[in-house]
Amino acid sequence: MTSSVRPLHSIPKRRLSDIEKEVIMLRTELSRIRRDKADMILNKGVLMYFGFLAVAIIGLFKGYLDSTQLSLVILLGILALIIPVWSYTTTTSREEKEIEKLIEDLYS
Repeated sequence: MTSSVRPLHSIPKRRLSDIEKEVIMLRTELSRIRRDKADMILNKGVLMYFGFLAVAIIGLFKGYLDSTQLSLVILLGILALIIPVWSYTTTTSREEKEIEKLIEDLYS
């Protein structure tokens, strides 16, 4: 991933109108909301993973689960972790691209 951070002396010289400032603020706020949603989904996915893990451990030690059921619970736990991680990474990468595009638009 390359960083598109520019030196301070290359800041655009033109003044932004109030409408442009509002649009930029709204776009960044929308980006922040999307990231927060993805973060909440990731947190719930991690919680579900540990829940599945706890059920698997308790079921194994108490004798409630046989090996097939244990494997299924562990697999479901891993899926409960993979799906939110994938969602979080796609959301954050999309938001990074939108912010970088916004920065490029300001410099052009």
